[in-house]
Amino acid sequence: PVEAPKNVIPQFGELSITTSSTALASLTDAIISLYTYPYECTEQLSSRVLGIQALWDVLQAFHCKDLPEVSVMKTKLESDLNTLKGRQYSNGG
Repeated sequence: PVEAPKNVIPQFGELSITTSSTALASLTDAIISLYTYPYECTEQLSSRVLGIQALWDVLQAFHCKDLPEVSVMKTKLESDLNTLKGRQYSNGG
């Protein structure tokens, strides 16, 4: 059983418990947030690409109904990479 600490003040705070059959479920919201983030400056685009790419194999293996189709995410990542490439100067900066 779960017990509240003895010195807790009941008028403040809360306890939330979430269960899931896999630890990967908590990543769904993070991936959706990355995917749908509306701003597209270089930092945000690169963060989206790195975050989604880091979990690419997991996203394909454990596809969640709340996530876009893998092919749609792939198209967006390719578009983001092309945008980033277009922003790079010839000297690499």
